[in-house]
Amino acid sequence: MTILNFIRKASKLNVFLFFGIAFILMLLSSLIVSFFSSPLGTSNYNVNYLEHFGKIVTVLIVVIWDPVFETILYQTLIIYITRAFVPKIRYNFFISIFISSLAFGISHPYSLSYILAATLYGIILATAYYISLYRKQSAFLIVFLLHSLINLLALLTFLQK
Repeated sequence: MTILNFIRKASKLNVFLFFGIAFILMLLSSLIVSFFSSPLGTSNYNVNYLEHFGKIVTVLIVVIWDPVFETILYQTLIIYITRAFVPKIRYNFFISIFISSLAFGISHPYSLSYILAATLYGIILATAYYISLYRKQSAFLIVFLLHSLINLLALLTFLQK
């Protein structure tokens, strides 16, 4: 199947089904990575925020600010710049997904397993962004919501410990 056919088929999915599939893929990638390594919720990132800002500000940062900032930086900018410089969809799709997910993964250096999980998340988020652009939907909103939801679940899991 060519990449354009994949995008066309994915763009025909109901938005809730599309969102659900992306979210489940993110959860599965988290489970797979955590199965082979240490738990992902043990980063000092959450501990530092909680110690310095408290629970409410930590939730605002982790669930709202980080997803907004990272969606703009790692999906919106990288994908738009790549699409501007690489006109063929077959190439700009792979190049933008690769650069976006790698940058996203490297920007989460809490542990090797966390980098790997974040890179997998980055692939899913960038693909969801790209397909949402093709669907002429709010790519930013869909990726922001996916990212916020996965961060909220991770934070809630961390707070339960």
